[in-house]
Amino acid sequence: LLNVPGGPILDIARQAPGFRDLVAAELKNRTPNLLNGGREGFTESTPRYVEPPVTRPARGAVPIQDVGATSNWLNRPGSPEAFAPLLRLRPAPGVPAKRVAYQIAFGDKTVPNPTSATLLRAGKLFDVTTVYRNDRTPTASRNPHGFLLDPTVAGRNLGQRQVVEFLASEGASIVDPDGGANVFETPVADPSTLETLNFELAPANEPPPEAAVPGLRLSVAPGRVRAGRRVLVSFRVTTVRRGRRRAVKSAVVRLAGRQVRTNSRGRASVRVRFRRRGAREVVAKRRGLRAARETLSVLRAQ
Repeated sequence: LLNVPGGPILDIARQAPGFRDLVAAELKNRTPNLLNGGREGFTESTPRYVEPPVTRPARGAVPIQDVGATSNWLNRPGSPEAFAPLLRLRPAPGVPAKRVAYQIAFGDKTVPNPTSATLLRAGKLFDVTTVYRNDRTPTASRNPHGFLLDPTVAGRNLGQRQVVEFLASEGASIVDPDGGANVFETPVADPSTLETLNFELAPANEPPPEAAVPGLRLSVAPGRVRAGRRVLVSFRVTTVRRGRRRAVKSAVVRLAGRQVRTNSRGRASVRVRFRRRGAREVVAKRRGLRAARETLSVLRAQ
C-alpha cells in the first residue's frame, strides 16, 4: 500500500509551502548566494510535467535549476520514482510483480500532487490509484495529507476501509471506498489533474525577479599565477546571441583595482604583480548585459 508518497524529495520540498523555506536556506548558504527573489526568496522557473518549456527564465533561475538537477541525480538511487517501475512494470529478476494500491490526496500541501504524479507515471499505476477529493468534503480547508489517520479530515474512515479490504484480500481487491460517490475516485478519473498543485499559494513574500537578460561570458588566461611575479593576464568577454557566441566590445574588466576595456574582438589584458597568494575575483561588466565573474588563483611565490 502506497499512501500519499511522492518524489524526488527536492521537488517535494520546493513545491510544499511548509518546506520551501528549507530549500531557500540551502540556496542562501551556497557561494555565491543563489537567492534571486520571489516566493520564500527564490524563483526556479521550472515547468511542471504538463507545462510548456520556459524560454525566458527569471534572472538567477538557471543556477538554481542546476542545483536541483544535481540534487535529484545524487538522490536517485534512493528516490521513490526510481523504484516505482519495479513494483509491476519491470520487476527485478526473480522477484514477482507486486500487488499495489496507491492513495493520493487531492491538494496535498505536504507532498504536492505533481510529485505523486511522478510516481504514478513511473510505475504506470493508474489502474490501482485512488484519489481522495478532500475539496469535496466539509473539511476542504484542511491539508488532506494525513487523511488516512487524521480524525479531523473527513476521508479517514473510508480510506481505512479501503486499506483493510486490500490487506484482507491479499491485494486482490481495491474497493471504491464511497461506492461510486465523488469523494473517492477509484481508479483516478483524470491523471492530468494531479500534475498541478490543486491548492492556493499564499502571496509571495518577495517580488519575483525580472526575466533574465543576456549574460556575459568571461575567460581568464592564465588561470593561475605565482605571487611576486609580474605577469600578463589576458581576458576575453563574449555573449551568446541567437545561438552564436559573439565578442563584446567596451566591456569593463576589473582585477585587483585595475580596470581595462575590451577591444572589438572582446579582448583586453593587464600586467599585474600580486604580493600574496589567494583567490582574486575578476569581474566583467557591460551595460545591458549580466555581469560575469571568474577567479584567478595566485599561488605561493617560489
